[in-house]
Amino acid sequence: MVSDGFVKALASLLTFIAFIAPIVYGLGEYDWNLSSMIKPSFQIPEIRIDARFKSLKYADSKLILILQVDNSGEVDLEMISFEGKVYVFRDIELGRLNLAEEISLPAGSSRKIALHLSPRAEALTEIYSKILREQYEKADLFIEGEMRISVFGIITEIPVSERFEISLQDLGVGV
Repeated sequence: MVSDGFVKALASLLTFIAFIAPIVYGLGEYDWNLSSMIKPSFQIPEIRIDARFKSLKYADSKLILILQVDNSGEVDLEMISFEGKVYVFRDIELGRLNLAEEISLPAGSSRKIALHLSPRAEALTEIYSKILREQYEKADLFIEGEMRISVFGIITEIPVSERFEISLQDLGVGV
């Protein structure tokens, strides 16, 4: 009979230790701070998109701005749309930009994207006269707009403001 009581007491003690040991271990891992142990610790994944100017070309009766886009963030993303404007020399609006098609961009990958450019009618005249007047060899392109991306199925808009320096000889404009 004494052995039955001993076995029951030992079983109760082991059950108690099995219940309390993970809690004590967890508190030890969090420096005995119950609040930080209970709160979920979620790190928001970094989303980072880097872009470089590749070319400006004319194809299928459209001006197309080609950018090299790198997803150097931690998550895959989908570029759903982009709407914005492109400026030359910061003060001349060249036209409006739209993303040609949705782009899938896995983390760590790089792709060329095409932005359709709808130029203003008088923009090319303004740019050419400024180049002739001031003898530029390079030009700054400024892109400003909103990009819609999908990350884990959540769609968000991010502001875009990029500056690219381009050689006018690469565009076929020489002075």
